[in-house]
Amino acid sequence: MVVQWRGFISVLGEQNFNIYKSDSETLRKYEYLRNMAINREILMELKQYQGFGFLKDRLFTLYRSFTGRLMIQYKKQWIWLTLADMLPIISIFTYLFIIITQLQIGEISTGTFVFLFTNIFIFSGALSQLSSFLGSLISDGHFMYDIIHFFDVKQNIHFKKVSSSQEEDILEKLKYPEIVLKNVYFKYQNSDKNILSNINLTIPYGQNIALIGENGAGKTTLVKLLLRIYDPTEGEVLINGVSLIDIPESLLFKMYSALFQSFGKFHLTIRENLDLASGRQLTDEECIHALKLSNAWNFIKDFPQQLDQQLGPTYRDGVDLSGGQWQQLAIARTLVRGAPVMILDEPTSSIDAKAETEIFDRLHKQTKNNTLIFISHRFSTIKDAERIIVLDKGKIVEDGEHIKLIKDNQKYAKLYSMQAERYARE
Repeated sequence: MVVQWRGFISVLGEQNFNIYKSDSETLRKYEYLRNMAINREILMELKQYQGFGFLKDRLFTLYRSFTGRLMIQYKKQWIWLTLADMLPIISIFTYLFIIITQLQIGEISTGTFVFLFTNIFIFSGALSQLSSFLGSLISDGHFMYDIIHFFDVKQNIHFKKVSSSQEEDILEKLKYPEIVLKNVYFKYQNSDKNILSNINLTIPYGQNIALIGENGAGKTTLVKLLLRIYDPTEGEVLINGVSLIDIPESLLFKMYSALFQSFGKFHLTIRENLDLASGRQLTDEECIHALKLSNAWNFIKDFPQQLDQQLGPTYRDGVDLSGGQWQQLAIARTLVRGAPVMILDEPTSSIDAKAETEIFDRLHKQTKNNTLIFISHRFSTIKDAERIIVLDKGKIVEDGEHIKLIKDNQKYAKLYSMQAERYARE
């Protein structure tokens, strides 16, 4: 038995073991490990850990597991195909024996014998085709499991389908959106622990709100409920009295423009990044306005192609951005959508304090007639919000302005003092 390795394609006899023909889960694992080996951000950490040997072992372990399963499958296939190949031979031999015997004893004429003998070749061809079809079915059968599993996947979120006239009516109701959470509880599937408990919250249209709390307090989860990435386990979320479950998908996402901590780094041109977010072709003035608000124009104006500059170091004319620059471009993408509610989850985590102050000063002015909901751990940004909501262990424990919360001397005041002391030491 000889196995020739050709990257991640090996050959055993006539069979190709190509991992790209594996089941979807194996392929996803392989693609993830492969991307780890070429992702520039991950490579720095892998080099520091000297982890290339570990990564190589994982890749080859995955491939050996894949080829092992296929070997078992092919062995079964060869057994069944051998039996299938034997069937025509045995059948023809039996058939020939019967008609020769019948000719000898005079039960059939010579002409009938010739006719039946000629049909042996047609019968043989049909059986050979059957053998070939059986081989194909056995070889490709494992792909059927992917299809079966795909159709077994159940959607967690179902959006309502409505007519065009109903859509217009709902859109009219959603103008100047006021968001209300009523008795909201949430826990992840297969978990007994509530991430959010008894959340009752009203967010009037046009308010500037900061959500704060320690890691795991439920801030990002709350935001994802507003976007209907998840549905509450109990309770409901409404916009102007309309439950989110009654709002079609296209209308719901017109309400929001959101930026999460794990934002996209799209290797497109600057202009294409902004057009992608806005859903239309923007003018130069619109692009530059958004880029100035996010501070991104400070570095983009120095690029050779400015708005038409290709991003991504893998392109011949592409440029790479720092973490803070990517984040400023992501903020600009969020701004060009022009949605009535803007949600920013740690939008300036990679940006220095001076640039952060400038960005939020502009955002507060720009979103004066819109709702702004942001999550941050920097109190220099938080204290300027009109309203601060403090979450702790999935519950709202405080709600008010900075000065009031400092006077109350509860959770917010303690977190603020801790950060102030740390800055003082530095």
